[in-house]
Amino acid sequence: MSAHGKLDRKRLPEPGSERPELELAYEEPRGELEREIAAVWAEVLGVERVGAYDNFFDLGGHSLLVVEAQRKLQERGVGAVSVVEMFQYPTVSTLAKRIQSESGSAESVDRGQGRAEARLEFMKRRRRVA
Repeated sequence: MSAHGKLDRKRLPEPGSERPELELAYEEPRGELEREIAAVWAEVLGVERVGAYDNFFDLGGHSLLVVEAQRKLQERGVGAVSVVEMFQYPTVSTLAKRIQSESGSAESVDRGQGRAEARLEFMKRRRRVA
């Protein structure tokens, strides 16, 4: 504080890029998806490293940074994640599981759609023969 009772901004320490002290110890992200999410978060949050169980908001994230992280994840092709999902799954691990489950269900839908199209073609051919 200055002599006048105001905040002396010049005397504040420079903000660091160190990972803040959190309740959970740092745990290395597992798998390519978790590493990619952690890299995006580290870039957006301006920290050196992000662990698998680190919470986006505990690391200094806020709603505007969520939007930026969501956009960067989509640009890198990590997965289509909504802003709401970023709030619902705030750790690297939980978000990665969500993306994996979504891609698994998308593959299932694709297989189902393929079977439906094949069945439709079969029925068309059957009608032509009859």
